[in-house]
Amino acid sequence: VYTLTQQDVNTGSRANTATGTGTTPTGGTVTDTDDETVTINAAPQLTLTKTAGAITDTDTPANGAGDVGDTITYTFAVQNTG
Repeated sequence: VYTLTQQDVNTGSRANTATGTGTTPTGGTVTDTDDETVTINAAPQLTLTKTAGAITDTDTPANGAGDVGDTITYTFAVQNTG
């Protein structure tokens, strides 16, 4: 089992080599090696949430409604979901 790292994702692949060793019936040694490279497809993605805040009422006296010249404050939350 191998847990991918950010560097693996940045590189775009992960190479792995395995070696097996055994003993023959006559006491000799046998060995074999195999390589495998797994391609990692990055999935860059962002989630943006925009939230309207309070309206700044610039009327004199304030009328409690959104009018020309009033301002709205927005908040943005950006999350890396890739």
